[in-house]
Parts: sequence; structure tokens; C-alpha cells
Amino acid sequence: MLVDVDKKTVDGTPATTPGAAPVGATAAALATQARPAGDSAPRTDEYAREGAFFGSNVVNLPNGKPAQAGEVDFFIGHRFGQDIKASGFGGLFGFDSVPTVAFSGRVGLTNRLSVTVMRSNFFRSSSDRTPIEFSGAFQVSRQRQSVPVTLQIRGGVEGSRNFHALYRPFLQVIATRTFADRVSVTALPTFAFNTRNEDTVLPPDLLFGNKFKNTQSLGLGVGIRFLRSASIVGEYIPRLHGFRGERKDYAGLSVGLQKSTFRHTFELVVSRQEPMTTAQYAFQGVDTFRIGFNIFRRIR
Repeated sequence: MLVDVDKKTVDGTPATTPGAAPVGATAAALATQARPAGDSAPRTDEYAREGAFFGSNVVNLPNGKPAQAGEVDFFIGHRFGQDIKASGFGGLFGFDSVPTVAFSGRVGLTNRLSVTVMRSNFFRSSSDRTPIEFSGAFQVSRQRQSVPVTLQIRGGVEGSRNFHALYRPFLQVIATRTFADRVSVTALPTFAFNTRNEDTVLPPDLLFGNKFKNTQSLGLGVGIRFLRSASIVGEYIPRLHGFRGERKDYAGLSVGLQKSTFRHTFELVVSRQEPMTTAQYAFQGVDTFRIGFNIFRRIR
């Protein structure tokens, strides 16, 4: 080590007395040094979470988190087909079964406007399978000291058979409020159109609300952050009016455990829904729970 007494440097670095800040140290560096030892969890990007909600979704419901101009992120979701109780430990609680998969990418065009494309292998019948969803979102506000809620308007259309049939437009209003950066709640009125498949061969008694062609539902979500980068979340999607689904007449219900590492989020999911596209989760639910997971990653 080279000590320069006149310049007060050690190997060219300004020397300091114990506890003093180095010359030229930045505020960010000092904040990092001053962080308590118990706060050593991986940091999280401000634009990778919305309060207690990490990533882009609660489970299926979007959480209203905005995308910055030029931001690119992606989402991958799995919902395994066999219910947890029926599969048991021998079937690894459903992990051995064939999954419904969805993946999407989102791009921020401006700080307020973003576009998303999603594709899934979900199908109920030969005429209602492999949907592709195109959507856009406009960010009205984001919660801060002078703004009480995060508010987003989202709309789009889903088309089955790789966007060649059975088009289902939808519109959502997403309002999210966070309390003390620990608890977040969200409400999403959703209007989904053309939800009843008129080409289905199912008898009328297996089509609930078959007099209606559209569906109005209300998505409700809550999240509780118990660690700096971990939270438990839940969502409930009751159908308020219109068509209520095929074969089963149950509202969507899901819970998830989210763990974030900066811009990456993994979520273990237990859900009473298989579809992950907006128009379909707005009206479809089942009576058994399936295990699954979500992966969210902000690329830039």
C-alpha cells in the first residue's frame, strides 16, 4: 500500500477518518452504505412492481403498473390441468399434468401508452382454441403523494385459432391503491363482448347465462408485502351480468406467492381458472384448484 502523507491518499484513494464519508462519494453510495444489515434483500426496480404487486399481474388480473417509453417486458404463465386434490402427492399435486400455457410481450410506446401481445394454447372446443390477444393500455395516473390511486384504461381483442375466428373485444378500467407500501388493493370493472361461443355443440343447460352474448365482471385483488421483495396476493372475479361460462358456473378465484429479484418476478399460483386471456378469465371459472406459476421479466 502506498501512503502519500501530503496528499492524504492510500494507493491513490483519498483517506478518511473512521465513519467519515469518502471525498466525492455519491448520495446513492452513501445510502447503500447506511442501509441496515437487516435490509439486505435484493432491491426491486420501481417499475417492476406496483406497491405490494410485483411484475405485471396480480395473478391473472393486471395490476395497473405503467410501462415507461422504450420499456420491454415479457410474461409466461402455466396452469396445470389436473386439480390439486385429485392428483395428490403421487401426481405431484398436478405438476405432472399437461399445462395451459400463455406468454406475452409488452412494449412502452410512451410513458403513458403501451401495447401487449399474448398467445395461449388454451381451448374449450375445436372452435375456441389457441387464442391470440392484442391489447393497449393508457396510463391515466400513478399513485404518489399528490395522486391517490394508480389508474389505467386497457382495451383489446382476442381471436381464437391464432386470431382467425371468434373475436372477443374487451375493455377494463384498473384502479390500484397502496397503503404504507405494504398493502395494495385493486378493482377492475371488465366488459367482455361476444363471450358466448355460438358454434358450441354443448346443450343449453351447460351454458350458463346463455340468453346473453356479453359479460360484465368485476376483478378484485389484494396484495400484502411481508418482505422487501416478497408478497402474498389474491384475486376474485365475480360475473356481475351476462354470460357466465360453459360446463361450470363459478367465479374466478386465485392466490399467489410472489418473489422478486430486481426486475424479475416468480409467482407460485393456486387458481380456480385455466384461461389467462382477458375475455376468457372474465367469464370462466371451475370448482377445483390447479397449481401453476407466473414468470415476469422486465428486459429494459
